[in-house]
Amino acid sequence: MRRLFFALLLAATPLFAQTPDDLTLKIDSKVLGESRTVLVHFPASYRAGTRSYPVLYMTDAEAQLAHTAATATFLARAGRMPEMIVVGVTNLDRTRDLTPTHVDGISIDGQPISFPTSGGAPKFLTFFETELIPTIEKTYRTQPYRVFAGHSFGGLFALNALFTRPKLFNAIIAVSPSFTWDNHWVLRTAQQFVDANRELNAMLVFTLAN
Repeated sequence: MRRLFFALLLAATPLFAQTPDDLTLKIDSKVLGESRTVLVHFPASYRAGTRSYPVLYMTDAEAQLAHTAATATFLARAGRMPEMIVVGVTNLDRTRDLTPTHVDGISIDGQPISFPTSGGAPKFLTFFETELIPTIEKTYRTQPYRVFAGHSFGGLFALNALFTRPKLFNAIIAVSPSFTWDNHWVLRTAQQFVDANRELNAMLVFTLAN
């Protein structure tokens, strides 16, 4: 699974180009009070067989799923990782869904920036836990192994998932998470998490550039 992180370092394709091994789902979410579009990519072997697959869940599907699925396919063919189902949720309000706390303003280079809809990550994570994941696992042949991947605000959301619901995913990939969000929320929450949990029964891949 560690090598899957390279999928998130490749140049993103701007739109999701569907193949015969892809589909689009609409989920009417009671948790979110809105309909959400979910893009699903299946390995080519899925239709021809009966075996089950681990699942990679991710944010920013419209920008990130196509190249992630292509790289996962390439690595699986090379024997570097197992074939996977890749599931991504498209965006409606990225700031609302992916940030863990509400922030009225952040000063960057002396310029205030307002995030009036921020702080909806707990509710969005509940959508994953109680609606999206059960739908995927009930409908398709899945193994009991879940990976979550996100970039930037999505990486922040990934770490929030680890800190607040550490048993939900077997592995977390947080690529360039928004480290300075809410006065370094990641650092404060990570310290609390480590203090309360002396063991981590999950894999974490965390990257942060200078």
